[in-house]
Amino acid sequence: MKLRALKLALLAATCAMATSAGAATFTNGSFELGVDTGSSFVTLANGSTGVTGWVVGGDSIDYIGGYWQAENGSRSIDLSGNANGSIAQTFDTVAGQTYAVNFFLAGNPDGGTGAKLAILSANGGQLQSDTFTVTGSDSHSNMGWTAYIYDFTATGASTTLSFASATGTA
Repeated sequence: MKLRALKLALLAATCAMATSAGAATFTNGSFELGVDTGSSFVTLANGSTGVTGWVVGGDSIDYIGGYWQAENGSRSIDLSGNANGSIAQTFDTVAGQTYAVNFFLAGNPDGGTGAKLAILSANGGQLQSDTFTVTGSDSHSNMGWTAYIYDFTATGASTTLSFASATGTA
């Protein structure tokens, strides 16, 4: 089994409008749909659409199957495949409306303890940095998933939401 210093795990759960108008159309928020990961994981390169509804950017990501405990369902994303990677999805929004993205972060315990950093953006603006610190008690069976929220205001009829690693694999 390939063991390397994989850094940042991600589960994007939902994207909902912060107003009473309802939720935005968002696809495959828990990453359950996509290529077969087997009982471990597969590395997906820049441009891959192997995770249904998402496009891989940066260097690569690892699409996790049974390699470690998922926060919800059986799959998650490691944003640092062979180097810093990202995932993005474009979905319908209403200009001027505020949206809240609820998601979970954990850090891959194979990369050792310490802070792991994820950068979120909507249409390349309104950046938010979130940090998850891997401790000695985090493991494949107890990832320590932690909930986060990212708020943004849509600027048009569609928005591209992206999650990127700022940690690397070293």
